[in-house]
Amino acid sequence: MSKFKISKKFSGVYSYELKNKDTAYYIGVNTSDKKYIKIKVGKKSEGITEQYCHMKRIEYLNKQRLGENPILGANKKREIVLFDTFAQEYLSYLDAEKRTGYCERNKYNVHLKDRFGSMDVRKITPEHINELKKELKEGGKADATIRHIMSFISFVYNYMIKNELYDGLNPMKSPKVKLPKINNARNRFLTLSDIEILLATIKDEKLLDTFVRFALSTGARVSALLAIQKKDIDRDNRVVVLNDYKSSSTYFGHLNSKLFPSLDFLNELKPNDYVIGIDGKKINPTTIQLPLRFIFNKLFNQGLDRKDIKNRVVVHTLRHTFASLLAINGTPIYSVQQLMNHKEIKMTMRYAKLSPDSCKTYVDNLF
Repeated sequence: MSKFKISKKFSGVYSYELKNKDTAYYIGVNTSDKKYIKIKVGKKSEGITEQYCHMKRIEYLNKQRLGENPILGANKKREIVLFDTFAQEYLSYLDAEKRTGYCERNKYNVHLKDRFGSMDVRKITPEHINELKKELKEGGKADATIRHIMSFISFVYNYMIKNELYDGLNPMKSPKVKLPKINNARNRFLTLSDIEILLATIKDEKLLDTFVRFALSTGARVSALLAIQKKDIDRDNRVVVLNDYKSSSTYFGHLNSKLFPSLDFLNELKPNDYVIGIDGKKINPTTIQLPLRFIFNKLFNQGLDRKDIKNRVVVHTLRHTFASLLAINGTPIYSVQQLMNHKEIKMTMRYAKLSPDSCKTYVDNLF
């Protein structure tokens, strides 16, 4: 009987207990003549882990696919590791954590895979990244988009370094690389009459209507809203648990009784079903973003330049609207911070000017 044990977490990874109680790790791959073989990666005593083997297997398969000789050896120095190997490992982590894996995967496949995927991770330089930045800029990409694409590279390297799967440097940390500075401040928020018009427009679109009501009631980001499951909602107290993937934290939102006169729509869902989903399944952000973009453009963005981010209504405007209306209604700024799950109060202070206790009140009382 074989002593090989198949990993429960990683496909194609095996362990073998040795007589000295050490553990040897192997990966299973198909050879060019379609034979399935196990290749030894190393021992646990040498620092080898299942996750490391998983990464090496991806690397092996990538080299095999590119027609290279996929020689594998745990003790080889400075062996070539493709950036695609790092990227796929990081994306697998995002998928497992149910973070914004779809958006990140699309970002990588569209903008980075062809350029960096087949490059050795040690050969990617700040100059390569600045060249990418220049081409994206010349291609008409917004600074925010360029920043997000460049940040993905940094996230990949940081993840591998943190998990001790890479002992090199992150090229994004070089002082030669500068992320574009962006101003995300938005002037436009939806008024109560705007909200009334919007809800009337989407009343027959159950998915969009549910999303918008949750967004206006909690101010949560898209990723947090699409992750809400029935079990996250306390119906008696109208409280919902929200996962803020941007800050890796959990906080509470509250379901407004006017936006949600009844929570009976939850009756048809099972505890693990996604509330803003299709047949209880989690959906991609674009399923919400694309139709809402069309509706926002039709209702609120007529005549506005596409680059006018301060005044155009987008999905993020719903979050901005939530905070703005809180401030207008006199909500203490620290309560706004808590409800928005802002890490620092300076992020919330932009809404202070809307408060009835702002400087406008003092000026009006002068005479």
